[in-house]
Amino acid sequence: MNTWNNGIMECWNDGEHTEENRPCRVAIAHLTPLMRAKGHFKCLWLGVILFIFVFSVISPATWGDQKIFSTWDVFEADNLACIWLIKRFIAPGASIILYPKGELITEGVSFDIPNAEISRTFNKSTFESFLDRYRIKDRKLINIGKLIHDIEINTWERKLFRRTREVEIRVVDILERNKKNPEIIQKACEYFDSLYSIIPVELELN
Repeated sequence: MNTWNNGIMECWNDGEHTEENRPCRVAIAHLTPLMRAKGHFKCLWLGVILFIFVFSVISPATWGDQKIFSTWDVFEADNLACIWLIKRFIAPGASIILYPKGELITEGVSFDIPNAEISRTFNKSTFESFLDRYRIKDRKLINIGKLIHDIEINTWERKLFRRTREVEIRVVDILERNKKNPEIIQKACEYFDSLYSIIPVELELN
């Protein structure tokens, strides 16, 4: 029992109380009464803990890969890159729901609109906010985030990276050549697939 308790306390005290270790903390908070319980009462406690643990891991918008993300149907580099990031890395089975601009979003995780769950700030693009939210450390994705930042946040200043202009031109070309939303998303995802495959570890400065 002492060994078990020591292990629990190590897990409890290990690191900050972040969303990443929340399931562990939720379970630990209910383990002490379970260890003291006996017989049928212990089984009941175990069932309660399992229920709490499952719902601490699965968010309201998630059932397996059927996560829903929602935004407005106005495309630019930032939200197209976000859609690609969701489809390729965050939730490959996710549904992307597009609402007309200005319409209230009522489903899923809203992004790249005013007051969205995940959005741009004065110093961060929505793409970068996604990287932070899901603790993504992939160096290539971080560099794509820098390019999107250069486009969306560094609006009036001289662009920092040589490849930024290329991304701007390709996104504009996609939007000019394709008028239907599914086609725009498909072509954007193909472009960002290609960009991800060739982007260097260190971006070249202007």
